[in-house]
Amino acid sequence: MVPIIDFRSSTVEKQMHAAYTTCGFAVFTNVFDSWLSEFLDWQQLVEEFFNLSDVKKTKYSYSGVTDNLGYSGITEERLTPNKPGDLKEAFNWKSPDKMKDQYWPEEIPEFKLAYIETSMENRFERIKKRGENTDDKNKTFEEFKQDHKGEADSQIRGLKNDADGDG
Repeated sequence: MVPIIDFRSSTVEKQMHAAYTTCGFAVFTNVFDSWLSEFLDWQQLVEEFFNLSDVKKTKYSYSGVTDNLGYSGITEERLTPNKPGDLKEAFNWKSPDKMKDQYWPEEIPEFKLAYIETSMENRFERIKKRGENTDDKNKTFEEFKQDHKGEADSQIRGLKNDADGDG
């Protein structure tokens, strides 16, 4: 059964990990409207990629299980070797530090990671407005600064070195 995950749940990350390491799929509810523009931007880029000709898409062909990167065409992936291939296309990518340049579609430069830097005060205001986590709306700036010292935030700051563009 495909899990249904509430994006507002305090255990959303744990549920996503469980879903993607067991059945490989999930349905999300309560995806915040504040993310809609980002999702629509990403959707447009993904559609641009999949609308490329097959010849262009195969320039980024699947690397194999070692790297697990790149494009797979219709019927190329299959769960069981002696069964028909899946009726889908896929593009596998990873975090920028593990993604090899040869798999980023050169026809769509925006597809590659970009890093945008802003002040901590601006980030704090945006997070409070979005209210993605149950405690975000009530969080103080001092608490936010403490959160900023955590492992996830320190890793995100490191992405700047792997991003494309001026930063």
